Amino acid sequence: MKKMVAPALFILGFILFSECACYAESAISPLGGEYSFVGTSSCADVQNQEDIFPPDFVLPSPGVMRIGHYQGDLHLNGDGTGTWEYFFSQYSPQFLDGGDQPFAAYQTVLPCDVVYEQVQNRLVLHILSGCISEVVFGFRRGIQFETGQINLTFFSSMNGDTLLLSKTRPGVEEIKNLDTGFVTKRLCARTYTAIRENAAR
Repeated sequence: MKKMVAPALFILGFILFSECACYAESAISPLGGEYSFVGTSSCADVQNQEDIFPPDFVLPSPGVMRIGHYQGDLHLNGDGTGTWEYFFSQYSPQFLDGGDQPFAAYQTVLPCDVVYEQVQNRLVLHILSGCISEVVFGFRRGIQFETGQINLTFFSSMNGDTLLLSKTRPGVEEIKNLDTGFVTKRLCARTYTAIRENAAR
């Protein structure tokens, strides 16, 4: 009996390992098509030209809080590339006195380029540098901003229809005012949920 069990366990283990390896290697293969997404972000913005924040992300100069809500479209080509566009409403809690403008709404000028890949058993979506949005309502209306690269870790449902994207680990981002050329550094946390509406052709 023992002689029969050992080979059977070995064969079962080999099959399970093979299945896991195949799924890991092809994890991004079902990802493709048109996704609609919603999400939120919270950022601490600091207007200075420093490349990085000091250790432990202590603010190097006075900052402001930005709270935002996203609605948009994510198109994945099925080959590790795609595009991202959004409408984004932002609120600044510190601007709540009479006469203040605590609200601004942004919209992408053109779809932004993205790439996605599997790295160390996880999926990462990179919203590439050069993504430009314009303020369409509220504070600074008409001004365009260019963002640096944003990296999001994400999880996919087995069939690829649902994506959970997030950025919860600290990392410095930057955004450039194209009217003045001024660069703002920021620390942001982000979460998004995307639902596939149409599969890739």
